[in-house]
Amino acid sequence: MPHLSSLTNPARRICVFGPRQTPGAVPKYKNMLDCVRQSVSHNGLFGGPLQGFNATLLRNIPAAGVYFGTFETLKVRCLL
Repeated sequence: MPHLSSLTNPARRICVFGPRQTPGAVPKYKNMLDCVRQSVSHNGLFGGPLQGFNATLLRNIPAAGVYFGTFETLKVRCLL
């Protein structure tokens, strides 16, 4: 369903950027929680895990409307 990605967007962002480290270099993050802490402390909440969240909502709200509108229309037409 399109609206679930609104909830998972921050977690996906951390999962993508957390492991992204230069091989052979000193690790920037100890673990995923450390990645979240550093991201929020350096960029703030809306510049860290929630960066791009507005764009996700702008995509998901109309998509959810189309999804449920289509479902309801088809449900009425197919069940009558």
